[in-house]
Amino acid sequence: MFRVFYAITIGVIGLTAAAQASAAEAIKVGISQPISGANGDYFKRELVNPAILAIEQVNAKGGVLGHKVEYVIEDNKANAATALAVARKLIDIDHVSMISISITPAVLATLPIAEENHIVVMSAAQHPKIAQSPWGFLSTPAAPVFVDGVKTVTLRGPRIADEFKALVEDYVVRRYRRGEKAAE
Repeated sequence: MFRVFYAITIGVIGLTAAAQASAAEAIKVGISQPISGANGDYFKRELVNPAILAIEQVNAKGGVLGHKVEYVIEDNKANAATALAVARKLIDIDHVSMISISITPAVLATLPIAEENHIVVMSAAQHPKIAQSPWGFLSTPAAPVFVDGVKTVTLRGPRIADEFKALVEDYVVRRYRRGEKAAE
């Protein structure tokens, strides 16, 4: 799931970056994850490797609008101060178009500099400030559902479409029955 979402996100970001890049320029994606320490193997396996695989798949199909996608991996050590330094490097030196990052304190430290430089931040962390940022993307989609103007639930995870369909069907049945009874 993460790999598919990542590939779609690369495509969207790539369209924007490709419009600004010259024909020879690659689109760069920064991967800022805690790849050292006790949980480093987990983050490599679950976040870094799928991102690399998605980039390789996009490149195998010709890139994005003819632009190759490159990645730069940095270790943010799950630390806000380190993540901020990594973000500055990825933006100022590597000139990335997007930063993939997790661990909420690291993401929240990265967001302000990313916003200032119009760099998309894609995160596996789930904090409201990420979704509120015009430059923040959640890699685990969330869909708030409003019924008659009132928020009833927020759907998350791989079954969002199925759950939404069930909610709509239930609403239509309830609405139809209510209308049918009112007509009698």
